[in-house]
Amino acid sequence: MLSIPFAVALPLLALWAVFQVLPAAWYFLGGVVLFCIWALAANAALRPKSLIPETDPYNFGVQEVEVFGKHPLYFRHPAQARMISSTCSLLQGSAVVVAAAAAFRQEWLPVALSVVAFFGCANLAPFLNPGHFLRYHAARGSLTPELQWKLGLVESVEEKLQSVASTAK
Repeated sequence: MLSIPFAVALPLLALWAVFQVLPAAWYFLGGVVLFCIWALAANAALRPKSLIPETDPYNFGVQEVEVFGKHPLYFRHPAQARMISSTCSLLQGSAVVVAAAAAFRQEWLPVALSVVAFFGCANLAPFLNPGHFLRYHAARGSLTPELQWKLGLVESVEEKLQSVASTAK
């Protein structure tokens, strides 16, 4: 839920950048950096300390343990992972607005940093919500064999987590 203030404040800063580029652009870029650090820290804080393969209750394989350890936010709190990933997409659009406003005023450093923020958020979104992006590419038919294998692992971990949750009720 902490991504909601970022999702509201940073696009407003991007709109402010249309009128006053320099102060708003710097505040926007600082907010994007804070958001990315917070999202990565939230993901890292949920990493399991010790998840041993082939043990009860989940019986994860070695590769499944690696996938779970890399994306714990997605597997433990999928709604929050989707929300944070959506905020990343929103920030990408806001970075385009800031870059356009700064380019119009010929402020090239904010333009360059907005491009970096755009691609930083573009790489962060699939890391936090891998299931959505893998299923999207599967629906388009553009999965490479490596991504097809990773989608199989993600779905396997999801099934095992759901089966354990349903037996616990």
